Amino acid sequence: MVNPTPIVMAVIGIGQFLYPFAKRSWTLLGKSRAWTEHHSTIEELTSTCSTVHSDVLHGCADMKLHGRVIYATCMAEGSRGKHRRWYSPQSALRDEFIGKPKDELIAWDLDTDKVTIIELKDFPNVSDRTFHGLDVVEVTPHHLSIYVINHLPHASTISKFSHQPHTSTASHIKTFSNSSLVPNPHSVFALPDEDNNNAFYVTSDHTERTGWRRAVATFLQRPHGQVIYHSDTAGWKQVTTFISGAGAITGLKTGISKRLFVSEILGGNVNVFDRKVTGGDLSVADASRAEGNLTWVQRISLDFMPSGLALQGTQGDDLYVAGLPKPLEFLAHQGEGLLLPGVSDHAADKHSAASLLARIDTRQLGSKFFGGGGADAKKAEGDEGSATEYTSDPVVEELIVDEFGKLVNASYAVVVDRARAGRKGDLFVSGLSGKGVLRCKHFAL
Repeated sequence: MVNPTPIVMAVIGIGQFLYPFAKRSWTLLGKSRAWTEHHSTIEELTSTCSTVHSDVLHGCADMKLHGRVIYATCMAEGSRGKHRRWYSPQSALRDEFIGKPKDELIAWDLDTDKVTIIELKDFPNVSDRTFHGLDVVEVTPHHLSIYVINHLPHASTISKFSHQPHTSTASHIKTFSNSSLVPNPHSVFALPDEDNNNAFYVTSDHTERTGWRRAVATFLQRPHGQVIYHSDTAGWKQVTTFISGAGAITGLKTGISKRLFVSEILGGNVNVFDRKVTGGDLSVADASRAEGNLTWVQRISLDFMPSGLALQGTQGDDLYVAGLPKPLEFLAHQGEGLLLPGVSDHAADKHSAASLLARIDTRQLGSKFFGGGGADAKKAEGDEGSATEYTSDPVVEELIVDEFGKLVNASYAVVVDRARAGRKGDLFVSGLSGKGVLRCKHFAL
């Protein structure tokens, strides 16, 4: 007679894994959310929020604010269909497809409301431009460095441009690529560039660009994402792993805060890190080894898949998170070339994908908020710390919960203007393949 105990124990063990996975997946798919209670709020927001520049701001994958200018990577006119068939982040690479997207780098002056397509001088990839994440860092008040992720057929790269604010050109300086460490770059965070050290962090959302392994890893929400650091002095180095779909990355470039935030798209989290500051008594070799290292602080659990991050204020007191509360709708909205080959481009345009925007008070993060002395840093080094040193989930304030994509279709990137002269700042949210950017006036604290 067969002993049933091992079989029962195996079923129990599998169930202990599958139940939390299924429950969490159900939440991230938007199946457990009470949507109707937010409908009245969306109707109220239509009086202060509107879609602007739908003639030129198409499917902006990323936006960054510098001063009073928003820099964005957007689709070129007429390339939406091409983009759906050629997009590495969604595993939609078709080598046989003729006519790759020609995306644009755009500058939007908020004072004049003028939108300018930046001419990229000396840029070798004139015809193959599938832009994704970008970042802007100030070298001097009259000189910016702009880093742009470009998904080419053979590899994904990060290109650096030199740009003078309020001009219509940017000159290509250098292109960085490391297919083994960064096969799928998603977002980039550049550090101050006074020493021309080409220092930046870049997230990689998967370990494979295409194929069944990537599809399985996505379905099972496997933690194959990572954060990579690069500089001329340290080279390329992996600084953190085990992130389920490493997406947006942001932080403050100046001031005393060295905190970084990384969205975990597939896992529905935001990971919080502290940057290592080198110098002091370290030798040159030790400083090089320590350069760029991150210390894990805590993980913020969300009820949706976070795609875009933005800090507001000189101290970064508020973190705004844009995301996809119904990711299956997002796939239908994206259409042919992704996971729904039977959906045409025309039919995909008719699909509305839900959007969500949340705000987190960053002052509630870390053990110091509770009077601790850095338990998280100790845990990262193998020390559990004292019982009084702990972290807790901060309050996640959901500001926009748009079930039918009325305000913005498939919210993806977010920018928040700072408050000034007694007025609240404006909020800007883009959809990954929609036309225009949502602008909500006097919205942000």
